[in-house]
Amino acid sequence: MENMFPDVIQIMSSNLRAGMTIDRAFLLSARPEFLYLNDEIVRAGREIATGKDIGSAMKGMSRRIGSEKIDKTINLIMSGIKSGGNISTLLEQTASYMREKEFIEKRAASSVLMYVIFIFSAVAFGAPLLFGMSSVLVDIIVKIGSTMPSVQAAQIGMPFTFSALNLSQTFILYFTLIFLVVSNIISSLVIGLVSKGDEKFGLRFMLPLIALSIFIFFAVRFFLMGFLSQTFALS
Repeated sequence: MENMFPDVIQIMSSNLRAGMTIDRAFLLSARPEFLYLNDEIVRAGREIATGKDIGSAMKGMSRRIGSEKIDKTINLIMSGIKSGGNISTLLEQTASYMREKEFIEKRAASSVLMYVIFIFSAVAFGAPLLFGMSSVLVDIIVKIGSTMPSVQAAQIGMPFTFSALNLSQTFILYFTLIFLVVSNIISSLVIGLVSKGDEKFGLRFMLPLIALSIFIFFAVRFFLMGFLSQTFALS
């Protein structure tokens, strides 16, 4: 109805230019293609025909629709009627401004959507993929380090040395999971702030993000461990 309302007031402006009264111009602006908005205009027109003030009828229509944009537009129209200005010009300019605002909002929404997609992709897919690969790489390095000869033997003819790594695989796993959970919580709040201007809106994405990232992390680990187990004897 918000998208169709500029067409309504544009038709209303044309009716006023044709010499109709405001209430008649408003009633004849109804069109079947306006669907539910058409029903509201017809209902407000009946109220005006039964003696109700046009301002009260249009405000009642605005309350039933529950749109802030339509409510502000109707308040502007009522202010123009009370001030005795050129209502047809006012309606025409208002319709033009509403269309421009709608176009700007769509462009802003598309830009915001790109940021949301980027954050979602980085947290839900990129981070668990990289952590899954790096955790398997650490397991390989630890396994290789445990099977290397002593430091003195490894130093012969080599520009670097190897030594056993005392790094717990359990610590790496827990650290990765905690990092993924914290990053997903923060990212969900950022998504809510970017998309709706309220961090609480992003809380609905928190659990799905955490579940998806952890699933991808373990899936990557399972695939790589199975692929490299024969080569590096990973357990």
